[in-house]
Amino acid sequence: MLEHPATTAASADAVILSHWDAGHSIERILQETSFSRRRVEVVINSFHIGPSPAELDIRLGLGAANAEHAQRLIALQRRMAKEKEQAMARERQRRDSSAETRELNDELSAQIEAVCKKYLPNGWKEGNEWVTSNIHDDGSGSSSLSVSLKGPRQGVWVDFANPAHKGLPLGLICAVECGGDWKLAYAEAREFLGKDDPRQASDDPEVRARIAAEKAERQAALAELRAAREAEDAAQAARILKSAVARWQEARVLAAGDPVDAYLRARGIDLGALYALTGQRPGAIRYNPSLQYGASPPNGPPAPRFPAMVAMVTALDGTHIATHRTWLDPNAPAKVPPSLLPGGKGAQKKVLGLYKGGHIPVWKGAHRCPLKDIPAGTDVWVSEGVEDGLTAACAKPELRVIAGISVSNFAELHLPEQMGRLIILRQNDPPGSDADRAVQSAAAAHRERGRKVGFVRVGQG
Repeated sequence: MLEHPATTAASADAVILSHWDAGHSIERILQETSFSRRRVEVVINSFHIGPSPAELDIRLGLGAANAEHAQRLIALQRRMAKEKEQAMARERQRRDSSAETRELNDELSAQIEAVCKKYLPNGWKEGNEWVTSNIHDDGSGSSSLSVSLKGPRQGVWVDFANPAHKGLPLGLICAVECGGDWKLAYAEAREFLGKDDPRQASDDPEVRARIAAEKAERQAALAELRAAREAEDAAQAARILKSAVARWQEARVLAAGDPVDAYLRARGIDLGALYALTGQRPGAIRYNPSLQYGASPPNGPPAPRFPAMVAMVTALDGTHIATHRTWLDPNAPAKVPPSLLPGGKGAQKKVLGLYKGGHIPVWKGAHRCPLKDIPAGTDVWVSEGVEDGLTAACAKPELRVIAGISVSNFAELHLPEQMGRLIILRQNDPPGSDADRAVQSAAAAHRERGRKVGFVRVGQG
């Protein structure tokens, strides 16, 4: 505490006001001087033009208020930074989808080790990865950023300390070398790849031969990369299909009273009555009493299991191409509630395998033959899901009914040339919604192929 035994009244006033003008509260002035509270308040009220008595009280809380404001500002800055990172990630994804970008990324990936040595010179090679500190390549010694040098992910990079920083080689060059400027990144990549090589204007045969040899070397590396990716994609698709077929084969044939039967009955679908009337069951639909939902995380609890309705997805010729799964509530005749799924959210229905153009053969109707062999003029009814398709079959068992799995697949459906009309079972989607536009687009696509298309609206499900 400062003592002021010999100060005059004027100098005392000056000391108090100097503290006040420095932003100190009355409490702090009292702590750092020997003046009484009354003296401090009188001086401030008498000489300082500004705060009213009410504002004096506010001044006491400025420290806490400023701290709170600072925290809010920090939170805002962090949120803005995160939004910027997300926007950059979306832009990388959008750019990666263009034809020019795909070509540049493929060629850069074919030379990815050279790319890393030039743009991440402080990094080092660890097995099939190039690792460095971060997107700034600052040589700090950490190894959070990794670039795949070989294999099906060749050229893919990610900063594990900041997962928003990830992508393909062009995005890496954009972030590391060009400060986020994509125009500069394209120019930089083209220069690296020799696409704008000024030597191309040369008439010197040796120079032109050297350029041709370099181009041939790049093209060979690119062809090797693409062949490796295609082989891995095919192998991955084969593994997924094998798993999809196994999921369906291990499921049980539907039986009265099982959870799938109970679930469908709760939706007004009586398979027992349909069987009594036709002597047929929906053979592509089965029941699994305990189907795993998702993958078990490493070192974590096993993935949950629920009863499930399992359906075969086929191509036009009947080939099994994917498997559709609908997980059910173990305690009620309904789909599994999201609250029981990992993280309290998730899709109740999933497809394992590539189903583009395929369908679920829900009900064969009057003709017990594959879809490709239906008699000429036979109408095909298509629903989005199994449930709406079975509802139509129960209403008119003679119908040929398939499920398109998603409205986005309707336009892609492979259908027999000799069929009659395509009747789309529509949900009550709001006009102009994504689903409504997808259905309208699908109808237009099939009409362009010479088919007659009609609609029947069903209830929401």
